[in-house]
Amino acid sequence: MAALTLFLTLVPPAVALYSVMWIVYARWFHPCSRFPGPFLASISRVWYLGMVLRAKVSMEERELYRKYGKGSTSVL
Repeated sequence: MAALTLFLTLVPPAVALYSVMWIVYARWFHPCSRFPGPFLASISRVWYLGMVLRAKVSMEERELYRKYGKGSTSVL
């Protein structure tokens, strides 16, 4: 029981810290961070999954191209 308590005490803060560190790295230090685009797209591929599930990939990619220009529509 003590091991479970220790696990539940340490894991959530570690996951939160990792998530924050990943967002900082992806937004400011990753080689692809210089490309413009939506915030969620810069830290995760969840945004693309949402487009696929809504079946609006081509329409939203056209909108991204119009808004951000060349290079913003391809998944790097």
